[in-house]
Amino acid sequence: MKTNSRQCARGATLLEVMLAVLLTAVTALGVLAAQLWATRDARANALREQAALLADAAIEARRPAARDGAAAFSQWQTRAASLLPHGAVTLGHAGDAPSLMRVTWDAQATLPRSGELIDLPVPCGDVALPANTGCVSLAFAE
Repeated sequence: MKTNSRQCARGATLLEVMLAVLLTAVTALGVLAAQLWATRDARANALREQAALLADAAIEARRPAARDGAAAFSQWQTRAASLLPHGAVTLGHAGDAPSLMRVTWDAQATLPRSGELIDLPVPCGDVALPANTGCVSLAFAE
């Protein structure tokens, strides 16, 4: 009888170890997924911040105090293309309304896959943008 009880105890211990390993593996995968989500979100926020700084700099380049506003604005358009994936700076006028400086970029690499969106993307002013395009727009008076 003693031999049977030892074999039964050994089997129970093995089962407990396998369950502990499985639980540890599932927890590690959950932590890894959370880390990947945080990294992707941080990259998206960094691109959005960079776009906001580019829009602000392009607005400053268009100020009347700037010596050569058109050339400076063109330089910021070039910088946007090099700093953001497919980045573009555009200026919009709407009659008497304030002007709108818009920076767009390809956000496909930073957006979650289909079905993972928590919030819908914010529209960029009055312009309809293609899917997977990030946008920052700043209004200003000329």
